[in-house]
Amino acid sequence: MIYNLEAMEEMDVCKLSMSCVNSYVFYHESRYYQGVVQEMLKLTGGKWEKAVKWWVSNSARAVEHKAKGFIVSLRQDPYTNSKQGIGFRGVKGLLEFLEEKAFIHIYKGYVAEWKEDGGKRVPEKTVPSYLILRERSLRLWGGVKHPKNLWKELDEQEVVQVRDRKTKEELPTRGRKGVKEERVRMQSINELLSKSEITLDGEPIADVMYKRVFSGDMTFGGRLYAIGGGVQTLPQDIRRSALRIDGEPVVELDYSAIHPNICYQMMYNKEGFSVYEVMGDDFSPYAADLSFISVDQSLREEREKLTGENHDPIRNLAKLAILISMNSESKESAVAGLSNKIRNDRKKPIEDQLFYAINESIPCRKVCEAVQEHNDFIREHFFSDAGIVLQKIDSDIMLDIVGSMIQKGHTVLCYHDSAIVKESAGQDLHDAMWNAWKNVLGDTKFCKVERK
Repeated sequence: MIYNLEAMEEMDVCKLSMSCVNSYVFYHESRYYQGVVQEMLKLTGGKWEKAVKWWVSNSARAVEHKAKGFIVSLRQDPYTNSKQGIGFRGVKGLLEFLEEKAFIHIYKGYVAEWKEDGGKRVPEKTVPSYLILRERSLRLWGGVKHPKNLWKELDEQEVVQVRDRKTKEELPTRGRKGVKEERVRMQSINELLSKSEITLDGEPIADVMYKRVFSGDMTFGGRLYAIGGGVQTLPQDIRRSALRIDGEPVVELDYSAIHPNICYQMMYNKEGFSVYEVMGDDFSPYAADLSFISVDQSLREEREKLTGENHDPIRNLAKLAILISMNSESKESAVAGLSNKIRNDRKKPIEDQLFYAINESIPCRKVCEAVQEHNDFIREHFFSDAGIVLQKIDSDIMLDIVGSMIQKGHTVLCYHDSAIVKESAGQDLHDAMWNAWKNVLGDTKFCKVERK
């Protein structure tokens, strides 16, 4: 069957994504796979040979990682200039054959959010396509051995990436100082995660694998991303309600206002000055004066009744404006980025809208200027591309947390400034987050850890 993910229920899409692993535009000539390759070529009449090898190799990898299938691109670009000549036409023809002959289900992805770039409308957030292996495919692997290190070289390349800051294209890592050490660390983390018992809505998920992505060189960026999306694509309410580690419900803790608080912490370390001395102990980077924006209280109450949770669209707006402003190279790009986020937010269902109850047009430039003014002591970090440096610091903090929790035998899932563990490990996680902040920044004056 062929399904359209855009028409499916959110939980079903989440379960699908968590059951699949990433794939490579690559095939192995391994003798372990040759029996399956030959069997498939008989069925296809010898057609699409390289595409068959590609599908067999990636199917084997999915089975090895306890996955139901793998992520696949249904666009031509990834197959262009494939080193092994795996062409898009061959892949397309083979997938149509496999679906027709009941080997696979195809779940077609879509563009979830768009943005303007140089006057063009380009994808900003996409939901990938998935191939799910049906019983006829799984029977092919009965009794076939799966050598553990067959994909080692490609997986090693995947776990540490350096991307061009402008084009986002992946750069060579060969010979770069620090890459080897990072690969060893990431492989160690992924090896431990592969032994974890993680379920979503009662169903086991595929092996969780992380990569660390640097920007330009090894001194910028470095954040952790789940390969293929995985846990990081789950909405917060689904993570909280349906995710289980070792059979236990999970708890998620995050750092409040991590980037501005890192800046305030560094200023305190360097100058001995605390913003609390001037602004008071209850100072929050998010509490900018946005009184020029009105909120429809009846609509706010409508959303709170719908979700059962408090809704503060002004705080949400300030939070996003700070994030974008500290990660933008200029005020103009920050204003454009915030405007795009607001536009996409208003297309979502009411319960998912961050800014629902703000009916009027939001003056994005004024908002960005207001959050900078409120955080005047660190104003030089706004509209200056500071985020790329701050991301390196927050990623070092998160890796310190991972190392500490692993030593205590806990599975930990990370997403930028937050971490998820089983409920019984919540206090250990809280302690690890405070210790990691101190280990990286030297002091905990501006460390704020909250439960999500």
